[in-house]
Amino acid sequence: MSQSHKTQAEVSVCVLTAADAGRLLAHFAELGSADRRLRFGQTVRDEILERYVCSLWTTKHIVYAIEDGLGNVVAAGHLAFSRKSLSAEIGLSVTEGFRGRGYARTLLKTALSAATDRGTEDVVLHFMAENRAMARLCAKQGALFEGDYQDARALFQLRPSTKLAPRITAQDIARGPEADLDEYLSGNPTAGGVRRTRLRNLLGNGWRAVRTKGAAWAVKVKSPQI
Repeated sequence: MSQSHKTQAEVSVCVLTAADAGRLLAHFAELGSADRRLRFGQTVRDEILERYVCSLWTTKHIVYAIEDGLGNVVAAGHLAFSRKSLSAEIGLSVTEGFRGRGYARTLLKTALSAATDRGTEDVVLHFMAENRAMARLCAKQGALFEGDYQDARALFQLRPSTKLAPRITAQDIARGPEADLDEYLSGNPTAGGVRRTRLRNLLGNGWRAVRTKGAAWAVKVKSPQI
């Protein structure tokens, strides 16, 4: 049976168990082909969804959900940990009629908090670059970005890691060197291993490109108009 708790926004977030697999599958099944592509990176058939849901009930997975008044899952967040829980990946989905209520933000913040408590260093969220709403959501939670014209990756650094430089914030950019995208790319033809076109397609108005320990990242300096 699912366990629930209240967030600051007084939205009840449930932690699902194997007993809730049917309700979670019903939520995914309700997603149209376009929404499934945004959630999973490709159009997923019903039988694939069923196998996916059946694989979630281990200690390396936490499934969060928000329900409507009838007990139907209308938003879900899947947090998957690596073998030693040093990193994790999260996926989010919200039923069409329940979007715009902050449910995805609530699930993301809940998952990041749980990962922090578990000692996880960083959490990654993969999304289609065309998914501007997801980009805005992740940016507001302090994510770093990398990607190309089709696939993007949001990285949430939860604690200092030897793999990446400390989190870069808008304030850090204001205090240190910054460059417009064209200027940055002209001075860094390979952009730290990330092709110019990948950054050029991901970044929009209000973003800056910075380089940290050989990696090129897109960092939010002001609200992006995307």
